[in-house]
Amino acid sequence: ETYRGNPFNPGQWQVIQACPTDCLHVVAGPGTGKTTSMVARILKLVFHDRVPPGAILATTFTKKAAEELRSRILSQGMHLKPRLLADPSVPTAAKAWIGTVDVNQVLTGTLDGICQDILRESKPPGAPEPEPVDAYVASTVMFRDGLLFSGVMSDPDMQTYLQGFHGPSSFGYNAEKKGGLIQEIYQRWHNDCVDFPAFVASGSPAEQQAKTRIQTVIDRYRAKLSQLGAIDFVQLEAEVLSRFLLGDVKAQAWRDRLRVVIVDEYQDTNLLQEKIYFEIARTCQVMTVVGDDDQSLYRFRGATVELFVDFPNRIHAEIGATATKHFLRENYRSTQPIVDLVNGYADLDADYQSVRVPPPA
Repeated sequence: ETYRGNPFNPGQWQVIQACPTDCLHVVAGPGTGKTTSMVARILKLVFHDRVPPGAILATTFTKKAAEELRSRILSQGMHLKPRLLADPSVPTAAKAWIGTVDVNQVLTGTLDGICQDILRESKPPGAPEPEPVDAYVASTVMFRDGLLFSGVMSDPDMQTYLQGFHGPSSFGYNAEKKGGLIQEIYQRWHNDCVDFPAFVASGSPAEQQAKTRIQTVIDRYRAKLSQLGAIDFVQLEAEVLSRFLLGDVKAQAWRDRLRVVIVDEYQDTNLLQEKIYFEIARTCQVMTVVGDDDQSLYRFRGATVELFVDFPNRIHAEIGATATKHFLRENYRSTQPIVDLVNGYADLDADYQSVRVPPPA
């Protein structure tokens, strides 16, 4: 507080001062100082609880947010360190630890970036490192090599099945659109952890035929990426999860060095990503998730707010950890009339309340 020049509110203090072995479920709306709280908690863990910086993993949803988080950790940590060393009230034994701290070692980034690091460190000696491709390249390969050259482009069953996703009008339902729809099916297959063989085998004979053709397109797409030595971000995450589940020694060694896992924007997590986070936290069993149940924007790519709302039950069932709930409710960004308007609007729909985190009394 002295360094910042501003006090923390009681909700922030609860998050910051929680024990280093505590699992936290933090509900934080926009403008409530969640990044401030996360950074202060990380610095508290490092300087006060003596958690090695390299044993802390902090991830968020976008590269921009990850860069902002890392910038704050480095800036505040590097300014805080000399102040602590110069403070006569800090014990000598504590200063000996503080003098060794390098906050640059805190692991930060997006989950995709972290997955790339895991694959890089766990790949067999001499094996090529797969090159991740962006969404544009992936969609181009799916359309050209997966669909266009597959010989199933005009399959009537596939045409009818895909048009059900496009809508009743045939306007805009062209070859490129079909490729895009197959790309979405492929992504949801992995992000939702779908049993794809069971999915293909379900439905009417015509639907089964359509799904078989779609699987042909997807298989060609994956084969082409493999031929190019490339990997898309869905495969990247699925491969990392597979290595954890299969007991890959190097992947487990990467995980076992962690003592704290912190995830921001958790309401935008999909089922595949949740499984990866739980595997990453399986050894240390210390995970803090921060999110806002009113801001789940990425359902189109498999994100589901239920994973955040039900986090305490899900992590306990998966790895046996017990999470405590915390609320950041003081808004520093908006005026009171705006806050009241938004809260009132969110309360209008009675059915909507069942998918929100119940607020404190």
